[in-house]
Amino acid sequence: MNPTALAAAVVVCSVIFWLIALLTLNRGPDRIQLATLCLFFCLIGYGLSVVGAAERGGLSGYLVLLGAYMLVVYVAMGAFAIYFFRWAWVVVVAAFVIHLVLSFPLALPAFATGMPGIAAWAQWVALGAVGLWASMHKGSRSTLVPPR
Repeated sequence: MNPTALAAAVVVCSVIFWLIALLTLNRGPDRIQLATLCLFFCLIGYGLSVVGAAERGGLSGYLVLLGAYMLVVYVAMGAFAIYFFRWAWVVVVAAFVIHLVLSFPLALPAFATGMPGIAAWAQWVALGAVGLWASMHKGSRSTLVPPR
């Protein structure tokens, strides 16, 4: 299959999925689960990036730092999704902000690769934006366990 057509199909399917998710998930716990799902897919993307960089022989010094970051975010993601802890919410929001900030330096290399790179970058930004919105929503914040 043509990579451009595949990338376009992925974008169309993703837009449909996100629209359905945004329109149907209207309770605080649902939005927390949506944010958790977005963060989980972000972590998968980080892992795939690490694997790709390791295959090319680059970023070997950063692998430990990225692995530690992924572990911290994964633990916070679990605490956020299951127990609705406020500290985990802070970590999740910070992870989404870091994710979106990192999307800007990745834009030029992604655009240089054509439609597949643009589609991957758009997914990257959509995951961060939807996750940040879902975690920052008033309904999500009202679901959190109050501090003791």
